[in-house]
Amino acid sequence: MKAIAYIRVSTAGQAETGVSMSEQEMKIKQYSDLYGIDIIEIISDGGESAKDLNRPGIQRVLSMMKQRETEGVIVAKLDRLTRSVRDLADMMELANKKSISLISVNEKIDTGTAAGRMMVNILGVISQWERETIGERTQAALEYKKKTGSAYNGYPLYGYQKVDGKLVRDPKEQDIIAAIFEMSQAGYRVSRICRELERRGVRTRHGSGRWHSKVVKKIVTDIPVRNKIDTGCVLNEAA
Repeated sequence: MKAIAYIRVSTAGQAETGVSMSEQEMKIKQYSDLYGIDIIEIISDGGESAKDLNRPGIQRVLSMMKQRETEGVIVAKLDRLTRSVRDLADMMELANKKSISLISVNEKIDTGTAAGRMMVNILGVISQWERETIGERTQAALEYKKKTGSAYNGYPLYGYQKVDGKLVRDPKEQDIIAAIFEMSQAGYRVSRICRELERRGVRTRHGSGRWHSKVVKKIVTDIPVRNKIDTGCVLNEAA
């Protein structure tokens, strides 16, 4: 059998060090030597997620499959191909249509057999479930940080400073918040609030005299969160 090998890492750091890629390539080579498979090309994607097929390497693989330029596609592990059940199903359909085997070394799967095709479907569902679960956990963690007023993207909520793990009111920023809220209640648009702050010479947290609409909009949006903090409903302030 003449086959192509596909290897992928999901982070740029892994791509630069090459450790994971070299391990994948070694496993594929050992497998191909054992079963007498001739690897005609090794295709890779460095620093690419498997959430979809929008990767240059995998697009090259698909192109070769469509042109029937290979008899098989070998990966060290199934999730190197994709973590999407739909994309995996599409690849299997293409492989079956062109009589191409999808082979995963780690799971010992060869879609040239009925059992292999069944196992690919099962593992594909599990892989997508894992990816979606991680996404849900990450989103939940970010929502918790926002609701509790904890450090968000490395910075505490505007109007507060973080001291010993607690949020302490920053008098200067609180005055700015009050001014922004007053203008917002008066019907000022965010862009007009920005211009007014600049006209008054009000500085941002980082000392800039330029206010961006996105920053002001977030301050207005987060006012209910600040009210919860101030009343102790979410997080008690430091004395």
